[in-house]
Parts: sequence; C-alpha cells; structure tokens
Amino acid sequence: FFAKYSYTGAETMDTFSSFDTYRRYTSHMFNQPEVGQRRINIFGSLTKATDFDAQYLYIDFEFEFSSTKIRYDPKKTRLKYNTNCSYYMKTNNTKTHNFGTIFELQIIENISKRTEINDDKLPMIYFEVNSVDCWDRHRIEGYGAFNIHLDGNGNSNNELCIPIWRPIGSIRDEMTRFFIGGGKRLKDKKLISVPQISDNKFNSRINWNTVHSGYLHLNINILSIYNQNQVTHKQLGLTNNNILKTRHKSNS
Repeated sequence: FFAKYSYTGAETMDTFSSFDTYRRYTSHMFNQPEVGQRRINIFGSLTKATDFDAQYLYIDFEFEFSSTKIRYDPKKTRLKYNTNCSYYMKTNNTKTHNFGTIFELQIIENISKRTEINDDKLPMIYFEVNSVDCWDRHRIEGYGAFNIHLDGNGNSNNELCIPIWRPIGSIRDEMTRFFIGGGKRLKDKKLISVPQISDNKFNSRINWNTVHSGYLHLNINILSIYNQNQVTHKQLGLTNNNILKTRHKSNS
C-alpha cells in the first residue's frame, strides 16, 4: 500500500510568486465594501458577573439590529449566544461568576442614507441572567440591555458594567421562588428597553415592581472599514477627534 501511493516532496511542491499569494487572499481579506456602505465588525466577550446571590449562573444574550440601514447575512451571522454555567468565587468579599464568552458579528451599514437628523436606531444587546442551585432549582436573576454606538468607539478595550434587575411579585411569589424555583419572567426581554421600531417612544412601567440583582461585565470593540477616497467624513458622521483616532489606529 505504501509503495503504491508513495510520493516524493518535489511532486507536491510548486513555485509561486508574491502576487499569487495576494491574489489568493484578495477575494475575501482585502476586499472593500461598496461605495456608500461600510463594513462593521463587532467583537468582544462577556467576561464575568458580580454581586449575584446565586450558586451557579448562566446567561443568554441576543443582538438586535432594528435600523433599516443595517443588513447582515442571517445564515452567517449569529445573534443569540449562551454562556457556560459558572460557579461563583469570592473576590474581595464579592461573589464573582467568570465566563469569557466570545462573540463576533459582521454587518453592513448604508451610510449614503444618513441625514442631518440623528434618527438612527441603535443596535441593542439584551441579557437574561438565570441561576441554578444544587437542588436543580432554576430562577430568573434579572434582565439588562446595552446600546451599541457604532460611532465614537474611542474608549475601546474598556470593561463595561451593565446593571441587571429582575421583576418581583407578591410575598407568596417570592417564597415560591426561594423554596421551589421559578418566579416572574418577562414574556419578551426586549420590553426592558425603549421601543425603537414604533413611533411611540414611551414605554410604561408603572405596574412593574423590580429589584437590583447584580452586574454584568462586557468587553466590546468595533471595527469599521470603508472606501476612504470615495466617502466623505460628513457621511460617516465623524468629528475631527474621531478622524484623528481612526487614522492613528490604522497607522499603528
């Protein structure tokens, strides 16, 4: 078998030039977005959760792009993420659940439709925090939301702290939650933010009884690529300070 299919190293090698290497990668690595559009890569990680009164913690979070100027490939873009189930550890008398869940998305924004009025609908991240104990009792620990600002990402690599709260019910509901598990759950976790799709930006929470439950820590970075020679800075909505920061990042 080995004698029949044996080969020498010279038969498997070929001579190539630097242009051949460039041509092989230029179709997907060095391609630029179309004129009037920019490609945005959003990547980061959900690092940890603090101050939650729970043994084991796991988190579900979801991205939402409600703006009509933003499009993405639903087959290649993952919008929903789940963390591992983490047991707490004490750090400076603070309960800390470590995760390190990595996320990465790529979207295309049509910047040719930008106007002077800032009516853009910001991308959102919605969080749902769940807990489980040694008796296999699952509970809702809270909800949270974060607005992603695609412009003005100068403070990158900084850890963001997102407050989390949960709805509470009557005394009977809280006793049931403590001894049996379960509890009050929102039908749609997107209700915690101001509605951006409808014209009415008012979200009534008069009958909502809530309590603070903890914090989530998030690292997020945003990278924008566009044709600099064919797109003006006014279309991108960049200020002079952001232009200098962008050029400094591209040169470094």
